[in-house]
Amino acid sequence: MASLYHNSNQEVLGSFKIQDESNLENHKKQPLNSPESLHEDCPTNFSSTKSSKFWWDTAGSIFRALLSSAQYNPGEQKRAVDFYRYVVAPNLGPEPHLGIGQHPWPSFMTDDFSPLEFSWCWGSLRNPVAPSIRLSFEAIGTQAGTLADPWNSASTLDLVERLRATIPTVDLEYFDLFSKHLVPDNSLTINDALNFHGYRSSLFLAVEFKNHEPTIKVYWLPLLKALQTLQPMSTMICGALESVSSSLKGFSALDKLIDFLKNTAPLLGLTPFIVATDCITVSKSRIKVYTRCQETSFASVEAMMSLFSGNQIISNGIQQLRDLWRLMLLQNEEFCPTKNLPACSHITAGMLYYFEVNQSSMEITTKVYIPVKHYGKNDQVVSAGLAKFLRGRDDYYGAIFERYLDAMNYICSHRDLASTNGLQTYISCRIKDDSLELTSYLSPQIYHPGRSWDLEGSAADNKSSIYL
Repeated sequence: MASLYHNSNQEVLGSFKIQDESNLENHKKQPLNSPESLHEDCPTNFSSTKSSKFWWDTAGSIFRALLSSAQYNPGEQKRAVDFYRYVVAPNLGPEPHLGIGQHPWPSFMTDDFSPLEFSWCWGSLRNPVAPSIRLSFEAIGTQAGTLADPWNSASTLDLVERLRATIPTVDLEYFDLFSKHLVPDNSLTINDALNFHGYRSSLFLAVEFKNHEPTIKVYWLPLLKALQTLQPMSTMICGALESVSSSLKGFSALDKLIDFLKNTAPLLGLTPFIVATDCITVSKSRIKVYTRCQETSFASVEAMMSLFSGNQIISNGIQQLRDLWRLMLLQNEEFCPTKNLPACSHITAGMLYYFEVNQSSMEITTKVYIPVKHYGKNDQVVSAGLAKFLRGRDDYYGAIFERYLDAMNYICSHRDLASTNGLQTYISCRIKDDSLELTSYLSPQIYHPGRSWDLEGSAADNKSSIYL
């Protein structure tokens, strides 16, 4: 990955000009520029902007806490931290200079509009592995929300092109295909409609740190494009999938998914709203479609998880999911599988499911994202339920959970875990080999009113400096 950080003839990372996203081919494929080597000490003047320093000192310290708690070795930590410092932080937009709780661009990434989210992947309960940390974010340009870039897509498009030019493993065949169909233009005719729908984000990125180079993922939110073309989001998404299918002959799993989204998903109350892919060679990349459902009973979750199980045995995985559900969401309440969870009016309420396909398999994979941010009593109760569940499965996970809890307490320095929910946003569950694979999603709550960042880039409220 050293090549990502070495190009002395290019401008400093974070200072490049935003291109007009109306023509995807116009984006210059210029490599990123950072320190000459990840194995050298980073310079103290790594960024010339106050905003970059803010995002480094705030969310950067949280990222380092998670990597440390997950026991990444020093080399792995340095590679991941440097990627955040030189690639992510300069692209997170202005610091909240108007005051705590104010957000220059209201990102749909998190409920408090923070433009990034972290995840802690626990792995399979059948085969314990070391946890892995992922980072999702919305790149926010200096012109986001202006006439030049009303839907904040230019910064992400430009950053992706630079990643294409600097990371050898990045393959953007899927990115190019989907962007033609799902990226909005600069038309402002949908502005009034957006005031009703409530969000304006159009593109997210995610980074997973494996081996020596990061794996980049792209997420398209086609609401804006759907409003511009006067089409339902489901129609927009299926049209994009059909275009990809026609260019990749013999992708039977994708054809099966398209048929499901067109004919079965509406009957099940599933509304697709995000498409995502890995930026690797298409033969290995996944295509994922995220859907939301307002049915929140466990029986409905079990039915969704069983949709494409075929002849696979999933009874043990379903029982594990039931145990986790009861411990996190119900505590001492009586378990009634057909009873919906308490009503929630938030735009992100309901169960979230994704359906995944890839060219190497005929199958469709289903994953459920349980929104503990809405249906958990508070973060303390959710984490206690998760702890009890993990400790009951394997001593290894019980020990790892203590480090996870240390990281959570560090992140949640602005309030008590028991005071409310929202730090833990989702717990995702996939059944593989009749056993659960779990991931915890965490919001840094940068814009939470309880934060006391001094707005010069330091965290005045942090209780501990063990990760700094």
